[in-house]
Amino acid sequence: MPEHAQKISRFVADSLQAVGFTVNIELETNRPEYARSIGLREYVGDLALFDSTPNTTFRVLDDKISSSNNATWWLGYHDDEFQELFARARKALTDHKRAQAYAACLERVHQNPPWLYVAHLHVVWATRPGVAFNVGPSDVLTLAGEEKSDL
Repeated sequence: MPEHAQKISRFVADSLQAVGFTVNIELETNRPEYARSIGLREYVGDLALFDSTPNTTFRVLDDKISSSNNATWWLGYHDDEFQELFARARKALTDHKRAQAYAACLERVHQNPPWLYVAHLHVVWATRPGVAFNVGPSDVLTLAGEEKSDL
């Protein structure tokens, strides 16, 4: 969401100021430098706007939330209950059990959030009647349906 980052930052700043926080926005327009400042130098200030995220629930939880491996984007959050749920989720073998386990992890993160979450849905998918579509975990769009020709 780089094109929305400044608007979202202003919205968050205005909201925090409305409840008494003093906010100063630092804008980094050089995306590689932004990534280096966080990933290599671990500088994010008090609040950072992540403008992208991994494509799977596991990667979000593992890279950004879990304290078990201190990944690049992990910023110090630790919650023993979350860690226990995440360890169980990593061991789940079936899709159904894995979905339930990761849902429990996300519920715990909802109860004890490491960050202020702001979501911005900007993608809308549509097809003609009779065409089924699926967006997989890697954001690959697959279309299936009847073959019709207007020729």
